[in-house]
Amino acid sequence: MKKSLNWLFDQTYLTKRSFDAILAVSKVYSETSVLGLYGDYFGYTQNVMIGEVQLSLAKIFVENKDSHSIVQVIERANQTFTEEYFKEVDYDEKGSYEELKKKLMGIEKESKKLSCTITKLRRIRNKNLAHLDKKISTFEELEGFLNKNMISVRDVHKLIDFAIESILCIKRIVFNVQINVIEKYDYESEISKIAKAMEFYSDHQNNE
Repeated sequence: MKKSLNWLFDQTYLTKRSFDAILAVSKVYSETSVLGLYGDYFGYTQNVMIGEVQLSLAKIFVENKDSHSIVQVIERANQTFTEEYFKEVDYDEKGSYEELKKKLMGIEKESKKLSCTITKLRRIRNKNLAHLDKKISTFEELEGFLNKNMISVRDVHKLIDFAIESILCIKRIVFNVQINVIEKYDYESEISKIAKAMEFYSDHQNNE
């Protein structure tokens, strides 16, 4: 389970970085007109990144007996964390067995609330991202399918935050490991600087 937790954490964090980059471009795009000069490029790269985030989240959440899955890891954590197991571990995490078990059970309960979004992810992966489904043969049909299985920005936020928080909680409770996540990147600032450089170049071209 440790290997699964570590790999899922790495994959979730990379997915979060991609998602944050998408949000940063969208925010800067809404605040300045200069990115619109290259709208085709930014629109295309945004669509590619959105597809990558959806595929990554499907890998992380959709259950498969031969794959790592956050849902399966949560179930295994609850099966592993018994009262006997608790007594054998010298815990830094404060709390009784009942309190810690309640936290793990709470995570599993929350994961079930995400089942509708996870089902949409599985459909999008199976019919568009990983395969070309025979029932979809035009862009209009693809658009109709995606509209029926729409995943909102809020849904993506919720999935990513849930995965990270769940992994950190399981590490603390089951393996007595505390991890502090430090984010060192600021895509919004970087893209704002790119936008200013593009604006300067555009003004310079117009003045020639």
